[in-house]
Amino acid sequence: MQLIDQGIQMTKRVALIVDDEQNVVSSIKRSCRREDFEVLTALSGPEALAILDENEVQVLVSDQRMPEMTGDALFQVVEHKHPHITRVLLTGYTALEGITRAVNNGSVYKIIYKPWHNDDLLETIRSAFEYHDIRRSQTNNGTKNIELAKNLEQKVHELNIYNHRLEISMRLANLLPIALLGVTDDYYIVESNNKSNELFKDQRMVGLKIKNALPEELVSLITNTNNSNFEEPNCKSIQIKNKFYYFTCIKIELNSDMHSFLVYAEEE
Repeated sequence: MQLIDQGIQMTKRVALIVDDEQNVVSSIKRSCRREDFEVLTALSGPEALAILDENEVQVLVSDQRMPEMTGDALFQVVEHKHPHITRVLLTGYTALEGITRAVNNGSVYKIIYKPWHNDDLLETIRSAFEYHDIRRSQTNNGTKNIELAKNLEQKVHELNIYNHRLEISMRLANLLPIALLGVTDDYYIVESNNKSNELFKDQRMVGLKIKNALPEELVSLITNTNNSNFEEPNCKSIQIKNKFYYFTCIKIELNSDMHSFLVYAEEE
């Protein structure tokens, strides 16, 4: 969608990511490294507000559960101080009270549930920028543009589909009787279902470097798979907690510049 034709002067696109865990903001920033927008990060609500006072930001992505200021509380302040910013909330299923507040007061554009899928998170951020541009166009023109309104309706519909797909895939992944991991081409964990978290005794695997979270034999299996053809399984039996598990690692092509690894394990 080209908003330049609407007479809008395009500015640099900037997204601010807020989470009290450094590995999470670092993971999201890495996922955005090939996108056409700049990423700023903050580890708390107050730090985010200070950054917003000094920088032109169009999209704000924040975790809900943070010690100093919850995500919905941050959004309420931003709604008054920076109403033009489009806001996306990251949350777990247990944070229902904050979600309800955020939705009811209209301060949230989209909700992403943890653990998220990178493709869905990136698509949401891209759409948030487009939503921001559409709102700004309507404000600048002073009247509703019919074509932009249709585009906005379509984007909302697409995001609803993405959100349903995300929820279903997360629930399915957590119901699987096998451990499941997703790893980026620079060896960071971006997906981890409940069985995987239990197997490796870590509730927040997402955002960790594999060498800091996984056994050495499994790290070697993943790195060696980088030399395999796409979708060619690389398998190995590895002992963990006095039990042997049969691990399979597959390299998956995302586009011409990126690939990832799918890792799953079954008890022998």
